[in-house]
Amino acid sequence: MAGSTVSFVLPFILLFSEIGLSTSEDDSIQQKCSQEFTKVTSCMDYATAKASAPSSSCCSAVMDIRNADAVCLCYIIQQTHGGSSTIKSLGLQFDRLLQLPYACKLANTSVSNCPKLLKLSPSSPDYAVFMNATKGLSSRTNFIVQ
Repeated sequence: MAGSTVSFVLPFILLFSEIGLSTSEDDSIQQKCSQEFTKVTSCMDYATAKASAPSSSCCSAVMDIRNADAVCLCYIIQQTHGGSSTIKSLGLQFDRLLQLPYACKLANTSVSNCPKLLKLSPSSPDYAVFMNATKGLSSRTNFIVQ
């Protein structure tokens, strides 16, 4: 089992080291969220659509990330949408990560505030992605990331 955990954690560490961001604010988010990123490894089965629902350990990890700093949950989802070659090789599905707060039934947690938390400009492609994704999820949840 330890080898299995290492095989999941290593790609996340590599993924995080690959992410190149342009502004100092982005660098700050990257540094702040680096420890949170590896917590998502417990969500691999759900995030790759191998499981229909997230495990309790996955939901605990998502809650931990949200409680530590909600922007990190948004940042992880944003980086998955970016689709680096490492993410693609892991098979992570952006839509599944977007659904994590809802699937884990986390009160006061949704991707609808991610553009604000990430300080995305309304003209940003990521802003549009979060807002369009929120429209599809809004009929199922009224939670808000705080």
